[in-house]
Amino acid sequence: MAKKIKSIKLSILIPTILISFPLLCLLLFTFVTPPNSFLLNKDISLSTRSEVNKEIQKSIILPQTISITHQGLNIFDLNTASISAQINSTSTISNIFSLTAVDKLFFFKPKTYYLSVNYQADLLNQVIKDIQSKVDKPFIPPQIEVDSNGNLSIIDGALGQSLNQAQFIEDLIYRLSYLDSTPISVSLNSLGQLPTADQTQALLAQAEKLKGKQIILNIPNTDPYTITDLTLMSWLNFNSVLDQPKLIKFIDDLNQSLRTDPVDAVFQFEEGKVSQFRSSQPGRFIDSPALVTSLTNSVKSLLADQAVSPLDIPFQFVDPVIRNEDANNLGIKELLGRGESSFSHSSTIRNKNIKRGAEVVNFVLVPPGETFSFNKNLGDVSTENGYYMAYIIREGRTELDVGGGICQVSTTMFRAALNAGLPITERRPHAYRVSYYEEGSDPGFDATIFLPSPDLKFENDTDHHILIQSFYDGDNKKLAYEIYGTSDGRTVTIDNYRKWDYSQPPPDKYIDDPTLAPGQVIQIENRIPGLKTAFDWTVTKDGQILHQQTFNSSYTPWAAVFRRGPTP
Repeated sequence: MAKKIKSIKLSILIPTILISFPLLCLLLFTFVTPPNSFLLNKDISLSTRSEVNKEIQKSIILPQTISITHQGLNIFDLNTASISAQINSTSTISNIFSLTAVDKLFFFKPKTYYLSVNYQADLLNQVIKDIQSKVDKPFIPPQIEVDSNGNLSIIDGALGQSLNQAQFIEDLIYRLSYLDSTPISVSLNSLGQLPTADQTQALLAQAEKLKGKQIILNIPNTDPYTITDLTLMSWLNFNSVLDQPKLIKFIDDLNQSLRTDPVDAVFQFEEGKVSQFRSSQPGRFIDSPALVTSLTNSVKSLLADQAVSPLDIPFQFVDPVIRNEDANNLGIKELLGRGESSFSHSSTIRNKNIKRGAEVVNFVLVPPGETFSFNKNLGDVSTENGYYMAYIIREGRTELDVGGGICQVSTTMFRAALNAGLPITERRPHAYRVSYYEEGSDPGFDATIFLPSPDLKFENDTDHHILIQSFYDGDNKKLAYEIYGTSDGRTVTIDNYRKWDYSQPPPDKYIDDPTLAPGQVIQIENRIPGLKTAFDWTVTKDGQILHQQTFNSSYTPWAAVFRRGPTP
């Protein structure tokens, strides 16, 4: 009876052990690595995460340099530090401890792990470009040549080659992950395909049929354009009638000369009426697919010894946004608001910049719902665009730059938008008070701009277009902006003007100006106290407030500024 009980106990115990042992292994090897675990050649059996990390930090170092070879020759030494290559300990340890159940149970089978490595992709891309400059070669297709006697021949081409970037990166990561410093022999991709002897002879036969022939292209309002036989021959392909990429490239180049952008009509407000200032013109560009078809058919006809008539270049046309006939539909009927500024003490150079800026930001149409950006309409401020070097305010300093005086234009525009009742969405005052903007105006009604920012922006929230027009008076040194549209009955109130926090200006400031005569001194800024100002702007319609805003300005105290010539 006792033997029978013992046999029953063993029959229960053995299966229990067989079931429990794998579970214990799975649990144990969650916290330590199984036996026969290796990180490269380092034995990390029964190691915790912390112990593996210490092993990586203590004894594993990436190779400093890996040579890059081509055809047995060293062409580049890649310094791994130059691509910021580093061992990613966290990822490496995570990979080691991401064991499958099979790995944990069959620990008697050796398991080798490799390193996870990080690098900066942009730095590696630069290394790849350096290697490409040494191994890449362009494909040079065979060319048809015509000698002085009119005989045709084929100039042999040459296959090109390019670095196999994907393979190179794979090889490099392998070297780093396995601490393998052996050279990388670059793998190359072949570029192009050279023709057979039969294809060469067939091409020569086709070229011979085009010798002395041409295609005439008719262009509206200009002389016809002749496509010569050499150009026609260059389109021939060893595998088809025409090389489509070459033909499309020819049309694209032709389009660069013949395409025109649409021109919007510009309207001017004179004596209470809108008159046309500049007529609208549609834009055009070559219909490339249609011309490809026409030229392909013409070349086929020439190869078949058939006559070819001149071709009319097919164009597609683009309508302007604003056309001549839109004048009566835009709603430009009356003056909505006017802004003025004076610059009686401004220099001649500064005046030129004011005039130029007012010419550029002029006759601007803003559709309903759109936002006007002064900087966008101003465009590039450069000497090439008619501007001069003059003094500007930048980051609280007065310094020479192209376009000094443009803020006179933006300030005047700001005042016009205020008086027109249009919501100002972006405006910044100057860092300090500028005398030009206080001629006939209280401080605080200015707006500084600088490309790309700050900007002056306001919205056309009326139901019709608005027309922005400038008036430059060089004799009296005055500038005005007028904004025209259709009045919706809104009224503008500017009140509750206040100023406070007066602060004394600092000592005078001198700027050395080598363009002046020795000892010559010219004052360009007056001594101005610091000040803070504010005014309330309210726009109402039918007794309801449309817009309400307080415009604040804070000006730092400013010294008198003098331009000073070299010391005699």
